[in-house]
Amino acid sequence: MSDDGGETWHAATTAQRGGRWTATVDHADAAGKSVTLRTEVSDAQGNSVVRTVNDTYVVR
Repeated sequence: MSDDGGETWHAATTAQRGGRWTATVDHADAAGKSVTLRTEVSDAQGNSVVRTVNDTYVVR
């Protein structure tokens, strides 16, 4: 996650729960800022994809 337009990235904590993956991000210093999310995933065969969603939401 980035709260400065992608200049700096912060890792999310990931976990698998009930067959689904979740990610938890820390917004402690992001009040009033727009958040950009980027995912990077790959499978056992070496296929991978990166997706970035700009201005996903604003932290209150």
